[in-house]
Amino acid sequence: MKENDFIHLESRLIPIGDPTMNVEWFVNGKPFTTGSRFRTISDFGYVVLEIIEAYARDSGIYECIATNQYGRDTIKCQINVKKSKNIIMETQLPVEHSRTLQSLEQRIHDNQSSMKPENDEQFPIPKFFGKIEPNIYRKEGDALHVDCRVEPINDPNLTIEWFLDGKPLITSSRIHSINDFGFVVLDIDWLFDRDTGTYQCVASNHMGSDTFAFNLLVKPESNIVYDSQLQPMTTTISSPQQSMVAAAPHFTKLLPEKIIINEGENIHFDSRIEPFGDGEMKIEWLHEHEPLRSGHRHKTINDFGYISLDIISADLEDSGCYTCVAKSPRGEDHITCLVEVRPKQKLDFKPQIPREMSAAYEKISDFEQQQHQLPRTPDFVSPDDRRENMAPTFVQNPEPLCVLEGDVARFCCRIIGYPKPRVIWTLNGKPIPNGSRYKIRYDGIHHLEIPKTRQYDQGKIEVIAKNNFGEISASTMLEVRPRNADYRAILKHSPKSK
Repeated sequence: MKENDFIHLESRLIPIGDPTMNVEWFVNGKPFTTGSRFRTISDFGYVVLEIIEAYARDSGIYECIATNQYGRDTIKCQINVKKSKNIIMETQLPVEHSRTLQSLEQRIHDNQSSMKPENDEQFPIPKFFGKIEPNIYRKEGDALHVDCRVEPINDPNLTIEWFLDGKPLITSSRIHSINDFGFVVLDIDWLFDRDTGTYQCVASNHMGSDTFAFNLLVKPESNIVYDSQLQPMTTTISSPQQSMVAAAPHFTKLLPEKIIINEGENIHFDSRIEPFGDGEMKIEWLHEHEPLRSGHRHKTINDFGYISLDIISADLEDSGCYTCVAKSPRGEDHITCLVEVRPKQKLDFKPQIPREMSAAYEKISDFEQQQHQLPRTPDFVSPDDRRENMAPTFVQNPEPLCVLEGDVARFCCRIIGYPKPRVIWTLNGKPIPNGSRYKIRYDGIHHLEIPKTRQYDQGKIEVIAKNNFGEISASTMLEVRPRNADYRAILKHSPKSK
């Protein structure tokens, strides 16, 4: 090939639909580095390498290696790019002027030799410029673009290499890397979960090397298949278990006719059913002919023909008729049980004092009776009767606060109203949840505490109180200043080394 020619290498690769197939290009035994002049394609069984404008330095042995879980295969091709001559060395002057030209060239050559420095031009150590986030988060299917600048630009010995988890990054039609005019770019068109890892870019020349790295975390999408992958059962299997599955549901153990328990005790039902290997059979519990409402107090089990229902801490509403229904395409069966929940024993208001103190008890009863017979005037109104419906009102508003990052921030306010108002704290318009980051409590005064403040905690703190008769709010500001570690005052008094 001649310099500036277009080079196109093409091959066919099978199998075509293998997702584990990996295609790699190497030049003279080193991983092939893509750029704006190079293009690689590996799609639908075609493997292509194109060099848009070939240079003499592109000469070498090009090797393509394809690997999968069953093995590997390779093909090689040697490319020789002949450097073109852009300078016409023969003189175009008449013959009589050739000697004059040769003497002039000799004089220029001697002057250049005397002015030539002792050492060749040397380039500095490579250095990257630009800010890159140390941690990058993406979702599966998103694209990734990372770029930065590197110097020196015109160093012919400068090489750029990409690594993933310490191994050379393999470029493909999905992964591109560019190194042109001091710009280093890495593009990944479609991210997969396997692209997660530590990416490192190394720039090196004869003087040294420089590197930068970042961590990429790709969040995978849900790949769980919830549909049944079981094949429909056929009638060719004649095992005893298959014959049981083909039968209609039948309860082999019945429930008791009636269960009587006290309020607060647990209720337990259990039974056995056949066939226990029928995947099309459904078990349903009914209470008073209505589907049993699910909740933390109800626990059901249906495993290998054993069926049970537990009701924790029964109350009076759990009384009634319970029915367990088993249905399948071949028939259905049901069992019932009547449950009676008796209420707890009421309080005994009879006096339990000894007989010798009966006279004192009679005096206390007479005094209480006299109190009930007194007229109800404003002077004898109980505290509960004096309460009136009232909209929420702030007695104490929260105060603005300025803290250093990492310190504790505390806000408090006092609110009155009847019925008792509901209080909500918000930060920059968003409700604040009660947890380890934010602690909300009430002891007659409403408190909001941030144990360890961060920069994103600063902003508008608002407290909202509302009941059936009105709504009120108050706001304040929280300023979180960054904490700058300054050790100059400590180092000033440190002992000096001798």
